[in-house]
Amino acid sequence: MLSLPDLPEELVERQRQEKKDLNAKITKLRFSVPKNDKKKKKEINSQIELMESELKTKHEQEIFDWQQQYQLQQQHSPLQQKTFLESSPNDKSDDNEEENNSMDNNLNKPKITKSQRRRENKERKDRERQERIKAGLLDDIDSTRSVEMKKIESLLEERNLSLCEIPSDGDCMYKAIEHQLRLTRNIDQTVDELRYQASDYIRQNKDDFLPFLLNDENSVVTDKEFEVYCDKIANTKTWGGHLELKALSNTLKVPIEIIQAEGTPIQIGFSEFGLRNPLILCYFRHAYRLGEHYNSVMPNGEVPDDEEWHNTE
Repeated sequence: MLSLPDLPEELVERQRQEKKDLNAKITKLRFSVPKNDKKKKKEINSQIELMESELKTKHEQEIFDWQQQYQLQQQHSPLQQKTFLESSPNDKSDDNEEENNSMDNNLNKPKITKSQRRRENKERKDRERQERIKAGLLDDIDSTRSVEMKKIESLLEERNLSLCEIPSDGDCMYKAIEHQLRLTRNIDQTVDELRYQASDYIRQNKDDFLPFLLNDENSVVTDKEFEVYCDKIANTKTWGGHLELKALSNTLKVPIEIIQAEGTPIQIGFSEFGLRNPLILCYFRHAYRLGEHYNSVMPNGEVPDDEEWHNTE
């Protein structure tokens, strides 16, 4: 197997800074909780746990993507691999000369905006993924997915539950809530209705959610960005996460439990709405090709009453 070089210093330094920023934000949040407010403290701790988990997942995915890109480059260019790992001093001199020429040429190029860079990065990753598929380099990804799936299925089996798969189309969290409401409470709520309710609750309780919404500069969103965020929840297929689950728990007045392969289950609304009969969702970091994903659950032996739950990507 090809040995991997050290991670790029730029990636290491950025991840280190993101951890530092998160720690500063966590400290600020903890100091904002009144000493005797146990309910608020529990809510903040739940938010902190999720923030730490999301950043850890983000960093692991970035490292994984870099390693896959490196392996792809070396597989397509065996001579480049040898040059990269065993380059001579003369080779390095030539590389430096080319790099200097490239830097001179770049001075005349227009500056690329952040949105353009993000779009180009996304297009590049899509192209690389297609190349990895052709090159047969998805074995590691499939292995990670398999391990995660087996862990969650084992956790469900302990509760006499089985997985109810939800389409991975951006609406997965809302469709999982829709399924759970129908299954556990005989309540029919459409995805559009759930999206509107989540958006409206966040708007009406802006101060509670604002500290957890960051823009591309890692700063709290502006009023305009906040409105755009809420509008996307209601009117697009934007992926829903912990904040939207918190909003739905409070709107619907139900406890929600999130089962995940790593770590303890995340409990939302348990202190407000009790421990009995929560809506249960499963959170996947790796098991679906579009990334993070929510599925629903059902009692063992039960068959979903709607074919759409099986239409997964």
